[in-house]
Amino acid sequence: MKNHKAVLAVVVTYNRLELLKQCIESLRNQTYTIERILVVNNGSNDGTAQWLDEQQDLYVVHQENLGGAGGFHTGFREALKQNAEWVWAMDDDCIPQPEALERLVQYAENANNIYCSVAVDAQNPKQLCWITKGIDGRRLQRTDELGNVPMEVAGVPFLAIFLSTALIKKIGFPLKELFIWGDDTEYCWRAKKQAQSKIFYIPQSKVYHPATEYISVRLLPLMPRINLVNAAPWKLYYEFRNITFLNKQYSHPIKYYFFYLPKTIVKLWLSRRFIFKTATKQHFKNMLKAIYAGHRGKLGKVDYERL
Repeated sequence: MKNHKAVLAVVVTYNRLELLKQCIESLRNQTYTIERILVVNNGSNDGTAQWLDEQQDLYVVHQENLGGAGGFHTGFREALKQNAEWVWAMDDDCIPQPEALERLVQYAENANNIYCSVAVDAQNPKQLCWITKGIDGRRLQRTDELGNVPMEVAGVPFLAIFLSTALIKKIGFPLKELFIWGDDTEYCWRAKKQAQSKIFYIPQSKVYHPATEYISVRLLPLMPRINLVNAAPWKLYYEFRNITFLNKQYSHPIKYYFFYLPKTIVKLWLSRRFIFKTATKQHFKNMLKAIYAGHRGKLGKVDYERL
């Protein structure tokens, strides 16, 4: 093949065996051959480890639960050890369509850039799984808004992300201290800052994934809506902490203190009203601690129940 690329697939898993089986089967059935499938098992205790050890065609790394960030950190590091040329990385709840990788390879012309499949809701294939921000500032929610050619975007998730090991060598590994949420954002921002990378969605390359649930709130008439992620409070702790950390690290101090930090606090106030269903005051206090930890750069895994 003229545009042949040696691809290693990286799948990070934790206690979702049935979804993992579907993900692995979809990788085995790709129209473009994957050189090796690497699975990073984050300390699963639901039978995942036993099943993985029975699969002769998989390369498996078992480790303690280091979150998605720690899983992709390990996966990217292992990819370099395996002398892969390109890495296709995803979570275990990602189900690529058969031609997904082939389309990525077709359009991935620059090893300095990042490419990504488009994640769509299996129940509504015209709906993107999360709001995507284009480089022009538009917030995209439907597949028909992407067009039919590679679309440059502000960032992509670690969900069928496609990048070269040459780029990994240049900018390093995902920041494992983030644990979950924001590790993919940080990696994209780092690539743009350190390597001047461009980031593209490839509309012809699609994967199925559960859709993110948002609660859309408008503070005042004519103001743009604020989209709140409807998730468990322990997960939102990492969102508030990590986005505060990233904004402080990657934005100008004036913009951080007078725009991003106040915006994060407003989102917290809205979350207290619309997201937290029980123990509202305690969750609010914990999120304040999250913002403070992100501001101070105190990262790592936390025991949310003991905050």
